[in-house]
Amino acid sequence: MRYFNTGQISSSLTRTAVLFFLLMILLFWASSALMFFQRMSFDPTSVMQHYLGKPSEWGGPVVGRSYKVMLEVSHAHLFAMGMLLLTLTHLLIFVPVSPRLKIVLTSSAFLSALCNEGSGWLIRFVSPQFAYFKLLAFACFQLSMAALVLMLISAFIRPAGKR
Repeated sequence: MRYFNTGQISSSLTRTAVLFFLLMILLFWASSALMFFQRMSFDPTSVMQHYLGKPSEWGGPVVGRSYKVMLEVSHAHLFAMGMLLLTLTHLLIFVPVSPRLKIVLTSSAFLSALCNEGSGWLIRFVSPQFAYFKLLAFACFQLSMAALVLMLISAFIRPAGKR
């Protein structure tokens, strides 16, 4: 934390660890997008079929995602996303940018993550039309994560005199 306040870091090991953490999060961000597009496309019909099931080529029953599977995925995602966003937004507090930008980025990251997770439930159990909401939430979450990570990397590698 001291690095973001003063631009000085007492340990090259700490500097290395934080930088590698941020690089790992960039890879997480990229793999999240790849996994999304592995399962569906950026088309509402594709999203609906992912959650509601699609007709079999052989005329079998249409089976959507089960309550149990969705609950297990949400259980893991809510905890992991909460911890990840808490870590990233906590680091953002120490970046020398306007407080308003910090509030906007923090709010958009958490809200889009919640909407992204909740929209699958809405598609499956309320209305397929929430697929549009899912696409919007996913795009906002990806943009928020990218902005957070890139801003942190930029602040981290910027020389102390350039603050």
